Amino acid sequence: MRVIMRAVTRFEEWACAHIEFEALERCWPYLLNERFGEACVALKDVTSLDEFEDKDCLALALRLKLPVKAAGALPIPVDVTAGNPIPASEFRQFRIQTMREYRGGDIEPFTSVDNPFDDKFGPPFFGFYGVCDDGLLEHIADFDTYASAVGLARKLAPGIQFPDMPHSR
Repeated sequence: MRVIMRAVTRFEEWACAHIEFEALERCWPYLLNERFGEACVALKDVTSLDEFEDKDCLALALRLKLPVKAAGALPIPVDVTAGNPIPASEFRQFRIQTMREYRGGDIEPFTSVDNPFDDKFGPPFFGFYGVCDDGLLEHIADFDTYASAVGLARKLAPGIQFPDMPHSR
């Protein structure tokens, strides 16, 4: 019982620093009460809960589809699109998406269902794309930080409405 309480307490403390509570659709205590136990056991075997640590908190938050703030060095899946305020542009929208390189050199999107600590992948980075009328994406650049991608977007399309700090989806 103490091991379970320690895991819940650790997750709650971690969540207070990393979850965008205003973006939750449900009341936090009820959500935690209803979904934490099942998701935690699916992530970690009950016998290994005494080893519950911060990386488990992130993996659990992503499993629960919680809005994790994309601040700091946490590997967070981000996928945001903003309308292009320049009407004469070839791109109707711009998109910033977290990507990862697979060991074989292939690039794949990093989503909330992916393991953020999978050794088969390199560190996440942010792909910046233009979205054409037909929905096709045109790769523009890659960045180490979300802020750098937003910086280029704001230079290319002044007035574009990307959030300063997005959260995972």
